[in-house]
Amino acid sequence: MIFEEYESTWEKIRKKEKKLIELINKREELFDKTQPQGTKYDKELVDGKNPKNIIEEYIIQKEYMNEKINQLNTTLDDMYQILKRKREELKLSRNLYDRIYYLNYIEKLNIQKIANMIGYDRTSIWRHLKRIEKITTCNKMQH
Repeated sequence: MIFEEYESTWEKIRKKEKKLIELINKREELFDKTQPQGTKYDKELVDGKNPKNIIEEYIIQKEYMNEKINQLNTTLDDMYQILKRKREELKLSRNLYDRIYYLNYIEKLNIQKIANMIGYDRTSIWRHLKRIEKITTCNKMQH
């Protein structure tokens, strides 16, 4: 069924977006480390012969993170194209579950409208939606 492929792709997109947000947050934290800080008098003073250059390190790590962010953005763009195609497949599908999934989760129609469009009663639509939900949650647990 196409709705399973759609859900799987959507789940992958959510994971990639979460990684992207984490990387962006790390890049911001890295920038914050380069900003001037006040002297802390409650700690022991250090001699300042630290060969570590904070700005140089920041630039190197920033470039690395920007590359990773660009790669993730490219991957997400590709995955959104796949998702769009899957949505079109769902829309044109003759499979009952695909049609119910499309009308409920993508078109956001209520149960009565779906029942009228498909020619089933509301109870049957609810039963099919429960099965769809069960299939998608089982697939999420497997990944």
